Amino acid sequence: MTRIFAWLLATSLAVTAQAQVQAPAAAQAQPPKLTAAEIIARNAKVRGGNDAWKKAETMVWSGHTESSSNPERKLPFLLELKRPDRTRFEIATASGRSLRIYDGTNGWKMHPDVRGVPTVEDYTAEELNYARGAQVIDGPLMYYAARKATFRVAGLDTVDGHDAYVLTVRLSTGDGGQLWVDATTFLELRFDREVRSSAGRAATTSMYYRDYREFKGLTLPVIIETAAGANKVSNKLVIEKVAINPPIDDKTFEKPVILPKRRGAIVVDTRGVASAAQAPQGRPLPQPTPPPPAQPPPPQP
Repeated sequence: MTRIFAWLLATSLAVTAQAQVQAPAAAQAQPPKLTAAEIIARNAKVRGGNDAWKKAETMVWSGHTESSSNPERKLPFLLELKRPDRTRFEIATASGRSLRIYDGTNGWKMHPDVRGVPTVEDYTAEELNYARGAQVIDGPLMYYAARKATFRVAGLDTVDGHDAYVLTVRLSTGDGGQLWVDATTFLELRFDREVRSSAGRAATTSMYYRDYREFKGLTLPVIIETAAGANKVSNKLVIEKVAINPPIDDKTFEKPVILPKRRGAIVVDTRGVASAAQAPQGRPLPQPTPPPPAQPPPPQP
C-alpha cells in the first residue's frame, strides 16, 4: 500500500508537524478474542494472501490529492513503488511539478521556488528516518510482520463506527506505533506512527485506510487520509487507477538532475519519468509548457 503517502503526504506532514505528542485513542478494557498472530494471519488472507503479495514486485498508483484546508483544489499525482523499498511520488501543481524520491538509502525532493524554478534538496535526517520505516507495497501490517516486528494486542476500540482490534507495533530499531484492524473484515482501518518534527518534537501521524477494492486478487484501499498536528489538517490520496507489476527502470529512483539551458531556461532530467508503457493504468501528469524555440540572429549588414 504505501509509504503513501503513504509516503509523501505522510512524510511531509510528519516532519513538519509542530504538535506535542498526541496520545492514541484509548482502547476498551474488554479482553480481546484473538491473538496478534491470529489477527495478522486473517489480515493477510483477506488482502489476497502473503504469496500473492510477494509476487507484486512493482506497483503504480495514479489519482489526485485533496486537502481539508482547500477542499476544492485537487492535484493529480503518480506514485511508483518498487521492492524492496524504492518510491517515487510526483504531483502536479500550478507552479510546476514536485517530486519526492527514495532509493532505499537516500532521498531527494524537488519543488519549484517562488519563481517557478525547480530546486533539488536532500532529505533531512527526520525524512530519511521516516522513509526507512515506511511500508512500500504491502501495507503496514503485512510489511511489519514480514520484518519480524513484535505485536501486542492492546485491546478493542472503534474507528469510524467499526469495532477494531488495537495492535501495538515495535520494530527492532525501537520505532513503533499502533494499528487498528477491523474486527469483522480484518482490514487495516488506522495506523498511528511515532515521529519527530523538524524541530525535534515528538508527534504522531495518523493514517486512515478507506474504501478497499480488489486489483488482480490483491485488496488495497483507494482512499488514504493522513493527519498530523494539533490543527488536525488532513490530506487525502484518492487512488483512481492501479497497475501491478509494470516495468519500472531503476533509474526512475535516481536523484533528479536540473540541467542548465540557454537564455536562462532550465530542463529537469528526472531520469526515468514513468511513461504510458510503464504504467498502462496510470493517468499521465500534466506536462509543463516547453519554452519557445530560440530565434536565429538577424543577418549582419
